[in-house]
Amino acid sequence: MRRTLGIALLAVALTAGASLAAPRPPAAGSTALSMSEDFPQPDSAQILKSVRRLASEDFAGRRTGDPGCAAAAAWIAARFAEYGLTPLGDSGTYLQSFEATVGVRDGGHNRLATRGPGGSRTWLPDSDFTALGFSENDSLADVPVVFVGYGVTADEKGYDDYAGVDVKGKVALFLRYLPADEDSTAPFGPSGRSRYADLRYKASNAFNHGARAAVAVLGPASHKDAPDVALPLRSDQGVGGGHIPVLSVRREVAEELLRTAATNMKDLRPDSTGSLLGALQGRIDTARKPGPVALEGPAVSLATDLLRDRRRVANVAGVLHGEDAALRDECVVIGAHYDHLGMGGPGSLEPDRKAIHFGADDNASGTAGVLELARCFSGAGTKPKRNVVFVCFVGEEEGLFGSGHFVNHSPVPIEKISAMINMDMIGRLKDDKVFIAGAGTSPLFPGLLAEAAKARGIVSSPQASGYGPSDHTSFYAKDRPVLFFFSGAHTDYHKPSDTWDKINAPGEAKVLAMVSDVARALCARDSAIAFTKVLADSSRGGGGEGYGGGGYGPYLGTVPDFGENPEVKGVLLSGVREGSPAEKAGILGKDVIVKFDGKVVGNLQDYFYALSARKPGDVVKVELMRAGQPVTITVTLGKRPGK
Repeated sequence: MRRTLGIALLAVALTAGASLAAPRPPAAGSTALSMSEDFPQPDSAQILKSVRRLASEDFAGRRTGDPGCAAAAAWIAARFAEYGLTPLGDSGTYLQSFEATVGVRDGGHNRLATRGPGGSRTWLPDSDFTALGFSENDSLADVPVVFVGYGVTADEKGYDDYAGVDVKGKVALFLRYLPADEDSTAPFGPSGRSRYADLRYKASNAFNHGARAAVAVLGPASHKDAPDVALPLRSDQGVGGGHIPVLSVRREVAEELLRTAATNMKDLRPDSTGSLLGALQGRIDTARKPGPVALEGPAVSLATDLLRDRRRVANVAGVLHGEDAALRDECVVIGAHYDHLGMGGPGSLEPDRKAIHFGADDNASGTAGVLELARCFSGAGTKPKRNVVFVCFVGEEEGLFGSGHFVNHSPVPIEKISAMINMDMIGRLKDDKVFIAGAGTSPLFPGLLAEAAKARGIVSSPQASGYGPSDHTSFYAKDRPVLFFFSGAHTDYHKPSDTWDKINAPGEAKVLAMVSDVARALCARDSAIAFTKVLADSSRGGGGEGYGGGGYGPYLGTVPDFGENPEVKGVLLSGVREGSPAEKAGILGKDVIVKFDGKVVGNLQDYFYALSARKPGDVVKVELMRAGQPVTITVTLGKRPGK
């Protein structure tokens, strides 16, 4: 799932998550902070220089798979070489490259035709219609059409656009957005706040009701400033995932279908603008009731042809070797993601604006932090006892698949990673407050963090859980102790306005000084760094499904595998949270969820939609594949942390 759960979810995870007890002193045998005078200190001018470069027009927003992202990786690798790190990538380079799905492209054979008593009409691709990025490739001939209002089923609101109509084997025609969604008193509130407006959700809902294909159209009364155009094909986590062909069409296509049907529908009359679609939409918005209509007469023929856009992408990794013969095969990983959103589109909070999303705080700031700490460690007079691995991950914005690839194909034995420190959005320090996740993943951490924060004048806000919407989650899922540093949310998140001039470079240097102290203490520790699995506490927070933490709704407690697995049909799990409903029911890591509550699960989006349609206390069946064999498990959903 993309990180479109967004910074609000991150803020919930860190502020409403499982809190820690009062900091306690380091455990017996732990290493106190090493404040050696010969260790270089983070330099704000150098930090800002790196942020400006990464967030410059030269790298065009660093979208995974784009040339700007590859150029940024090469620039980071050059900095690693400058600081004398040993390459950890392929063939003696700093680049750990792999092939990933970064989007979709038109295969050139998309087709749409409508037929009715008055004849047939063929429509133009790109102009009259487009296949949406999550559409499945298929071809259909002369399939009947059903108008299903807004295409929404919301049991908790007593609303179902599919009530009383059979769409099995037919094409579901639905309106974009939600019923009267510009009215705050509407059933769903503003559409931007509801998953029910998501076209992926509507396509999944159509599929689960038996539709062969789905067609989305903008109603005349919906967002009057929105242009009546077929939505453009966008990168959306690769081709497929919608189970059926899904088209976006101009209103003229829908009106043609309705005109054909009008001869068989005595009560179907145009509204004051002459629109049959507007008349149907008006019925729903006025009565606040669903409006399914079987359109007798018209039929649709279509073909969808989308190609998976696979490209070589790369993490950037180097190591500074430790000097202790007994410890130098162990390592502390310091990481951050360097990718961002390119020219916008999926993931952007201004999705219709095509402009460079510079990503200065998200996450040029974290990447600059990795580079600055690499400079400091390599320039120190005394080398650390343990190895220090510095890594900049690709693909975080696409769903953590860079860090997922790293832990699944680690250039160092995964069991030798003593701890992982992740930095994501550390460039906007305010009031000296730093949020820190993962503080409960080792008994060493609470005391160490308290000491480091006090030494650097940081007001720390620790949260126990090792899960959250960033790359440390991939390591925590492998039972590695993790810490995640984050300086707070802001209104420029995932917008073109996240620019270098808004970075608080002295503040970031202060954060990095604390990170440096913690990392050096971990590297200097003579004994092993113990790992603790944080017990989920549904009354106080600490994470939810996917890689989010906190939130509302039902809770199961599964953790997906964050490496890209295009051959897997379903949701592959890397584990389950301790004490969660999933663990109590017997769901295991490496299980693949293929159905939830009777709904087909082909990907994380399907899983999210199916789960969020239920409520705490519901008893549901989860169908999964375990070692190639089907298994059905009954589970009672819990209360989502943060509720």
